[in-house]
Amino acid sequence: MNLQIKAKYNFEVARYAERKQYYDVAISRFYYYMYQNIMYYTRFNKIYIDKKYNGNLHIRTLGIFIKDLRTRFGLNPDEISA
Repeated sequence: MNLQIKAKYNFEVARYAERKQYYDVAISRFYYYMYQNIMYYTRFNKIYIDKKYNGNLHIRTLGIFIKDLRTRFGLNPDEISA
């Protein structure tokens, strides 16, 4: 399944869970909605992320994404934080 479709699905599930006050589910689905969009962004912009990384791949992916945003848009560290 396409990452954008998965992200959209997770967003819809998160909104539903939020309305039903299932906040633990909502938070999880919102997280994956954002993470799947970040994965799409890195693939679209041909940003390589080593999947053999010996550690938390989510943290590494988010760090690379934030570094790219800082570089691409000339942001100072205090303008965007992890």
